[in-house]
Formats: sequence, C-alpha cells, structure tokens
Amino acid sequence: MLPRRSVPVESDSGVCFDAIKAWITECSEKYVMCNLGHGEEFLPTRLIDASPDHAHHGVRLVHSFETIDTTTKYAALSHSWGEKEQRIKPIPKTKKDSIDSRLKHISFEELTKTFQDAVIVVRRLGLRYIWIDSLCIVQDDDEDFAAQAGQMAKIYGRAHLVISALRAATGDVGIFHHRYKPQQISHKVRRGNDMVAFVRPVLNHDDFITGEPRDFKTSPLFARAWCFQERLLASRIVHFADSEIVWECNEQLDCECRGIGPDSLVETNNNFKRRQALALQNVKGESRLKTWYEVIRAYTARSLTFESDRLPALSGFAHLVSTWEMGRYCAGLWESEMPATLLWRPLRALPEASERHTTRPGEYRAPSWAWPAVKAVIEGYVSYIKDSKVVASVVEVVCEPATSDKFGQVSYGHIVLEAPVLDVILQLGQGNDQEKHLYTLDRAGERFTFHADVSLGKDGPDYVPFGNALLCVVIERFLNQVNVDRATCVVLRPHRGKELESEDWERVGLFNCPYHWTVHARYRQVKIL
Repeated sequence: MLPRRSVPVESDSGVCFDAIKAWITECSEKYVMCNLGHGEEFLPTRLIDASPDHAHHGVRLVHSFETIDTTTKYAALSHSWGEKEQRIKPIPKTKKDSIDSRLKHISFEELTKTFQDAVIVVRRLGLRYIWIDSLCIVQDDDEDFAAQAGQMAKIYGRAHLVISALRAATGDVGIFHHRYKPQQISHKVRRGNDMVAFVRPVLNHDDFITGEPRDFKTSPLFARAWCFQERLLASRIVHFADSEIVWECNEQLDCECRGIGPDSLVETNNNFKRRQALALQNVKGESRLKTWYEVIRAYTARSLTFESDRLPALSGFAHLVSTWEMGRYCAGLWESEMPATLLWRPLRALPEASERHTTRPGEYRAPSWAWPAVKAVIEGYVSYIKDSKVVASVVEVVCEPATSDKFGQVSYGHIVLEAPVLDVILQLGQGNDQEKHLYTLDRAGERFTFHADVSLGKDGPDYVPFGNALLCVVIERFLNQVNVDRATCVVLRPHRGKELESEDWERVGLFNCPYHWTVHARYRQVKIL
C-alpha cells in the first residue's frame, strides 16, 4: 500500500486554496513554457468584473479596452453547458438586447452554481476579472462569435489561470462539493500502540495522463469538444475534479493526493498536455502535423451541443499550430499534405451515437473529402511507411469560410485531383454486415471488402443501390515488400445521384485496393465536393 497525502473533505477549504496559490506561484516563477507570450499585452474583448468581494454581490460585464489596463491578470472558466433538457437553471447569456444591462449589473442569483463558484474562486485568489463564454460573447451575433472563436488561443493561453469545472455536467452542479471522507481502520497489537490508518478509494489519474479517457462519467467536462480545446490552449489550469483538485500546466502535472506529483512513482513528464506544448515549440511542419492528428483523434471523440461548432471549437488550436510551411487550412486539413491527407478514416462512432454508427451531420459542416463531414472518431493520415508513392496530384482546392474566422465554419469546398481512377461496382458485403458499413467492391468478377464512411443504405443520405458504379481514386501506392500488392484509394459516388460521367463526386469511404487493379487505371481529373 502506497501512502498518499490526505485530501480535505471540502473542496473550498483554505488548505485547497493554499495549494492552488502555491502551484500558481511555482508555475509563474519557474516554468518557461507556461509563460511564453505572457509578456505581450492582450485582453479579451469583454470580461466579467467580479469585484467587490462581498459573498453574494453581483458582477458586471466590461469592455476591456475601455476600462482595463492591458497588463491586468484575468482568469477564464472552462465549463460544460450540458444538454438543455438536463439543466435546471438556464445558462445566463449576453445577447444584443441585453448587453447594455449586463454592462451595468448581473445579479449573483442569475448566475448558475458553477458561475457563482467560479466568481468565488477568482475573488479568493485575489483576481478581479474572469472570462466566461456565455456572458463575454454576444450569443446571437454570428460575427462576434466568429471573432471571439478566432481569439480562443489567446483568451485561454494568456489567462493567468483557467478554472476547470471538471465534475459538472451542467451549470447546476457547481465547482465546490463535499468529497469522500477517509475511513479510519485500526488494528490492535499485543505490544505497543494500536496501528491506525486512514483509507479511501485509490484516485485514478489516467484521464490526465492520456489524451483519450475511456470513461467520462466522473469527468464530464472532458467529454466536451470546446472544453478539450480550452485545456489544450491554457498555459495553466486547475481542475476541480470529483475526488480532488488537479493542477495541469505546460510543464507539470500535480494533484492534492500527490499521486501524480513530481515526487510520485508515476511517470507524467510525457503526459498529454506536455506533449502538445513541447511539439508546438518545434517550428517544423512535420512535428506539428503529427501533433495535429494526435489532437484530432482525441478531439473528435468529444461531444458538441451544436454540431455546427465542430470546426469553430478547434479554431483556436488550429491557429496556434499553423505555420506558412503547412499551407492553407482547409476544413480541418492542411494544404501542404494534400492529397495524401485525404486518406483519413473513421475509427468508431461517437459515444452518444444512438445506434453506435458513424453518420453524417444533420447540416453541412465540410466537404465530403474532409473529416468533419463524418460524425466519428477520426484517425488522420500520417505516413509511417517510407516506401510509398503518392500518385495523385492536386489541381485545385477551394475552401470558403462561412465567417471571418478562416479556421472556423466552412460554407463550401471542393478539390480537383489528377489521379489514376477505376470504375467499380458496389455489392453487398459478406455476411450482410451493413451494420459496420462493410460492403464489397467488384471489378470484373473479383471482389474485395470496402469499409464505407457511413451507411450506403436506403435510409441514409449516401444511398447507393447495389449494382451501381462507384469511382476509386488512387492516392498512394506502396512499394515495400510487405505492402507491395496494394494501393490506397478514396471511393466516390456521383454527387446527388448524377450519372457516372458527372464531373462532381462525393467521398463515401476508403479502400485498400489490390495493386493489380491499378494497372488498368486511367488518369483523369476528378472534382470532389
């Protein structure tokens, strides 16, 4: 049995706040990666003024540039809005018709429990200002939303501290709570004093070490896509978890029980957040691209209240990662890696998917050749096999942002490739396994299994009748001895039911094509929407 430090029962105790203050001081004074850029003057467009520090006194919204010195320290809140039907108290929002009143006063009673607790945290840490998304972004102003989403890297990255309401699935739960009380166990001995120990369940820290927790039940905030980005962007963040308070910054991971502290036996120097921070110190595009796709896999496992936010909720990190070497950002992909980067694949359905299937979003989110066009956990393309050759080339890429944020929502996109192509016939997969989107592609009587991005059945938007023609576009051929007999293709269907000779196509999946099929391929230009 390994002894751990005792954790106070109340998460708002003085002992807890002493620990948080000590972590902040150590981070501010010692850790270089946590203070990069903090010397530059920046404030969010709006902040919440949490003074004075009367227990239940209200707060107000302020325009930062009008009233606050640009070197002023502020906190930012990372919280889950939760599903509307789960909420008891509505999330207070700033809208066009309420911004003037909010600049005068916001009553403490109007705030959710999580917002109230966050204000208390700020006051007890000696800060005056806090950034809260629903109050600091004008919620019914698309341009303001886009502008603020584009600033997320700075808003969370330059915050003196990010407060994470990790255990709260909605604003009704709050930050502070009564935690598990250690149980006393005594053992009588014949000689000497009785042996006494205080025990509690072992606290699991895997959620903080790995990038993709398996279970979000005790850490619902980790299940949210926006909050995942906020964690990535923060220089330093304090998580109010279910069992204890956890500290996470770009250089260190620590907690109240010290189970993952610097003196613990657990190796955490290569934890998820530190890996990303180190990678971003490298200006080379290759390093940043690998980091990008590691983040994509973890990010796409997270949920969104509004599916239209899939790209905006990653906009801040995309801005942080981007370099001139990576080229234009096109709906979650980087132009420098095209066309090979089109070889992303869905791994599995999202946790909340009702039938555990990968599906299309309800509304347009991205062109079919980009990963946001599928609701799924996504594995991005990174070439780990050196002996391969990209045989397709890009003729044209068009990707039109829907707002002023070039890393945000997309209104339209297409790509034109010059590549070897093959006509194939869609057939039912072996064992009639449409549940996993497994089908068969037929060419001259020879058949191979094909994994579609989504269902091609009658009930879906990608319906293709069996016996209809599809198009295989060869992207990459493998030259080494192990994989010499195959190539990787994207599989396309005619756009919106047009005939085979149509110039417009849409992606429906990825296919490991037998090499001998590619011998018969013909080169042509293909436009994919």
